[in-house]
Formats: sequence, C-alpha cells, structure tokens
Amino acid sequence: MDTGRRENRRAALLAAARDDLLNAGAAGVTLARVGSATGLARSSVYEYFGSSGDLLAEVAVLAFGEWAADVRAAVDDAEPGWPQLQAYVSRTLMMVSEGRHDIAAALDKVDFTAAQREKFRGLHIDLTEPLLRSLVFLDVPCPETHAALIQGMIDGATRQISRGADALQLSAITCELILNGLSTIRVP
Repeated sequence: MDTGRRENRRAALLAAARDDLLNAGAAGVTLARVGSATGLARSSVYEYFGSSGDLLAEVAVLAFGEWAADVRAAVDDAEPGWPQLQAYVSRTLMMVSEGRHDIAAALDKVDFTAAQREKFRGLHIDLTEPLLRSLVFLDVPCPETHAALIQGMIDGATRQISRGADALQLSAITCELILNGLSTIRVP
C-alpha cells in the first residue's frame, strides 16, 4: 500500500477514535468500533495500532499538538512580555470554552503506559513553553515556579469554564490576578 493511502487511513482511524472518545468516552473506543467506522476490519486496524490504549495515546498526542500550535500562534501574534502572557491565558481559556479541552477530560481516567505518560509530560512542557518564555522576557524571578503557579490558576479557570462559567470573564479575572501578582513580586 502506498504511503499516502496508509496515512489517510491512519488519519481516518484517529478521527473516528476522537469522535468515539468525545461521544462515548474512552471505554467506547475500541479497535473494532473504530475499524467499522472507517470500513476496516479490526484485524486491519492492528496494522496501525497495537491496542485501543495505543490509539487513544495517539489521539492525545494529536490533541496536544493542535492545542500547542493554536496557543503558540496566538502568543506569537502578540508583543513580547505581558501581551504574550495575556495571549497565552486568553487563548487557552477560549479553547476550553470551545470544547477543545473535552478530549483531555475524556482521557483523564485512561491507564496509559509509563512511556506514554512520560511523552505526555514532555508535550505538556512544550505546551507551556510560551508561558515560560513570556515570564523570562518580563525578568520574573524563578520563572519556572511562577509558570507552574500561573498554570494552576489556568487549571482552576478551566474547571470553572467546564462548569459553565464565562470564559471571557474568567480570562480577564485570571489575567488581572496574574498581572497584579507579578507586579508585587519581590526577590527574597
């Protein structure tokens, strides 16, 4: 089979798995179901993915990549420093309100392998790189620590949005808390 056709089939399997994940949860993603949705026998799906866990891990990797590209584009369009930090927070929370975080929530209880979890940690570090870069530009002391704390605020806002809170309002509040907090930082 030619490479282009193989990549198209793989992409179709991943799209079907993503749809099943969002509609039926992780337990609803099986190789047989995904194969059926794409016109392939379950045995043929094994040529692409060794298990439903491998398939879900690849769905997660793609979601991380899409998320990171979207955030990076928003940050790169902003001026360095505070505008980039604000763009990072705002775009992240807007994507949550658009439902883009639903994949992460659906994958939350999946028992991935240690290697897969390690890969996700690396992808999460890449995802938060624009946040860290903006803090370094602003000459914030201990930027890694501040990035982790800011990410905690973003995670809290994410939970609020998931419960129906307004993303624009939470973005403004989160940015105000960050800006006010950064302006009071004193190096011990």
